[in-house]
Amino acid sequence: MKTATLRTFLAVHTWVGLVAGMALFIAFYAGAITVFSHELGDWNRSGRAALEPADPVARSQALLDVGRRACGVSRPHAEARRPRGAPRCASERSRARM
Repeated sequence: MKTATLRTFLAVHTWVGLVAGMALFIAFYAGAITVFSHELGDWNRSGRAALEPADPVARSQALLDVGRRACGVSRPHAEARRPRGAPRCASERSRARM
């Protein structure tokens, strides 16, 4: 192999390695931040809020309750007993009248 060709391959290999290494570094750093986002948030909080762990079930239930109120559903499984063709939500009812 010629010396000039070998030097070209070496230069290309160096630059491709540096660019790929930086791309992998950024990807792994972003992944670590994503994986530990809750811990980083806890580290940022102080006082009583940092001591109380978040209850995912209560937060999910609160979100469901807000959604039910927005759609006018008073009991949890009213959707299952909804007559066929009836609008599901208050916004659908107002659209049906137009």
